[in-house]
Amino acid sequence: MLLAPPGTGPCNPTPTLEEKSRRWTQLNSKRYGDNKRRFGHVETQKEDMPPEHVRKIIKDHGDMSSKKFTHEKRVYLGALKFVPHVVFKLLENMPMPWEQVRHVKVLYHVTGAITFVNEIPWVVEPIYMAQWGTMWIITT
Repeated sequence: MLLAPPGTGPCNPTPTLEEKSRRWTQLNSKRYGDNKRRFGHVETQKEDMPPEHVRKIIKDHGDMSSKKFTHEKRVYLGALKFVPHVVFKLLENMPMPWEQVRHVKVLYHVTGAITFVNEIPWVVEPIYMAQWGTMWIITT
């Protein structure tokens, strides 16, 4: 049996496709893995605050002309870019004519700068069309 002299043979054979796939998976699991474990911080679910809490924030921050809000005006200016989305979510969750009241969950900034409706309306389209058709018949 003939052996090649040292240093003349293939020193690093090409890895197989399975080996490349395994290394790629390991690299991406490290890169895009669960960040919660890496930094030791677990995001907790925040409990819903009562509606009175939101009302108080809006009432307290309704008039921005007082001197105690001079440092918070920057927060309000930063919130302006989200106003189109706020209006969209508000119109999307508006009560329909056949509903008396619609209670929705809201997401709000601590300073009261902006408040979002935090729900997606789930509707069954045939029922939705039938309800609107009934409303058209009743009103005409």
